[in-house]
Amino acid sequence: MPESWGITPKAGGTLIVRTHREPTQFNPNYELVAEAEFYVQTYQKLVDISDISFEVIPSLAQSWEISADYKTFTFYLHENVKFHDGTPMTSADVKWSYESVLENQGYFFSQLEHIDKIETPDDYTVIFKLSETDSTFLNVIGRVYAPVVLPKHLYEGTDPLTNPFNQNPVGTGPFKFKEWIKGSHFTLEANKDYYLGRPFLDEIIFKYIPNDAVYQLQLKTGQVHFGIFSPSLSAISDLEKESHIVTDGFVEPGVILWVGFNLAREPYDDLRVRKAIGHAIDVYDLNEKAWYGLIYPNPYVLGQKGFPEWSFNPDAKMPEYNPAESERLLDEAGLPRGSDGVRFSAKLVTWTSMEAPVFAEVLKEYLGDVGIEIEIEVYEFGTYKEVVINNREYDISLGGGNHGPDPSNTELFFGSTGYRNSMGYVNEEVDALYAEGKAGITIEERQPAYWRIQEILAEELPRITVEEFAFSMPRHSDFKGYWFEEPYHEMAGGNRRLDMVWWEGGEEISPIKSITPSPGDDIDSRVEAIEGSLGTVTNQVNSLSSQVESLTSKLESLTEPTPASNTFSYVAIVIAVVAMILPFYFKDQK
Repeated sequence: MPESWGITPKAGGTLIVRTHREPTQFNPNYELVAEAEFYVQTYQKLVDISDISFEVIPSLAQSWEISADYKTFTFYLHENVKFHDGTPMTSADVKWSYESVLENQGYFFSQLEHIDKIETPDDYTVIFKLSETDSTFLNVIGRVYAPVVLPKHLYEGTDPLTNPFNQNPVGTGPFKFKEWIKGSHFTLEANKDYYLGRPFLDEIIFKYIPNDAVYQLQLKTGQVHFGIFSPSLSAISDLEKESHIVTDGFVEPGVILWVGFNLAREPYDDLRVRKAIGHAIDVYDLNEKAWYGLIYPNPYVLGQKGFPEWSFNPDAKMPEYNPAESERLLDEAGLPRGSDGVRFSAKLVTWTSMEAPVFAEVLKEYLGDVGIEIEIEVYEFGTYKEVVINNREYDISLGGGNHGPDPSNTELFFGSTGYRNSMGYVNEEVDALYAEGKAGITIEERQPAYWRIQEILAEELPRITVEEFAFSMPRHSDFKGYWFEEPYHEMAGGNRRLDMVWWEGGEEISPIKSITPSPGDDIDSRVEAIEGSLGTVTNQVNSLSSQVESLTSKLESLTEPTPASNTFSYVAIVIAVVAMILPFYFKDQK
């Protein structure tokens, strides 16, 4: 850490992290993994994106070059990276990982299918050649859930979707997979050979606690130190009373919440019905009822928190709250109220976190007011993903996801082949505009395409955007260094990694242990200093060895001891040996 921060971290300790849902596997390349916080500790991408500045920052690639036409991207890899099994990571692993995503139409396939060729001129250089200009390519491969680099030697020749290492991950990241006790927890341990330096913590335990009340209790009692996703936002005021728990502020990752429609089913294929449902929703009242007024009502197509300002179109709005207009449109669509007051019934599917079940209940109330009868189905995320995203077995669904930071990333949700396009929305003009936005290099060239996309979505309403979510991150005060805390976010890049987290109860880090150089260090001087320290220790050990050998000889010479004098000599020699060894023992323990 920079000396200017005035922070001296400590080494050691175990961080216990609550997660409300258990992963089905850890490999994000082929399907949506529940939480990025799981896999970013063990796997790494070529580059990352800062949640703070939205800038592309190095990861496995320490630098890169881009051709003038933005069709050739050359990456220069760190040369001392190893997988957790000790195998060196090379350009061959990068090439195989991306080609496998394309071959198996993985999670980011729709945003990577224009990769024409991947070349590896040497072990530490990777060249991506694209079939078309793409100014967004760096942003795409740095996004949360973008492809990670997998160990080719463990995957090649297997079915990567069912490979056992998906559940026993071997990556290059700061923490190594240790164990998975299904139904209880999984544990990661510090990667002592991590190329950027060993993380401060010894272990991280991800503990499954689906019930918020249990989580809050364990947070208070110290059985959990931190949690992925907010506890119930109603609990924040209670947790603020605990002196050992920090509740300052909310993390705003650009997560948008929406109401989606299965466009292949009637009556949701009728724009009047979709617009009527939009008019039935009061996003401001919804915020108060479901999230206690702690997140952000969003009456626009896209959010304002997780995107650069230039990409946000303030004129692309959702239908305003107007129940009377909702009723009129439903009548016009040929869906009058029956004798029981019901126009039609619908199955509403949601998931368990982010107050989504409460969201569903409030929406049921709104739609009931205009004559739409709702049946709610709540699933844990793995099942929700199968029902909504993979199989589209729903009428109306609630959804949530990070759409930024670059507007091109919304193609994943609205492009015809986008993985998160659970609505089945297809618009050729929108697809062409996404291509146009990628082809533009300057903001002036790109902005019109993304503004027009938002206008079309506001007109056609494949879904209704309602809120921008904000995650509360209550945590124990004796653990520092989270990616969202100042000043750590400057170095962590806001990429959800936990390798900068440290425990106040840990051991002081001595200069000889802190050998990872910081930017601007004189590396040669650091190496000379370390070699000098090692030389001094070596001389001391050699001297001690000589003295022990001398004392051993004296002991062996006592072949005919007398009861008093030689016993006294023996005891004295033992005391002398112990006296010489103890200082070195305690020095090593520090």
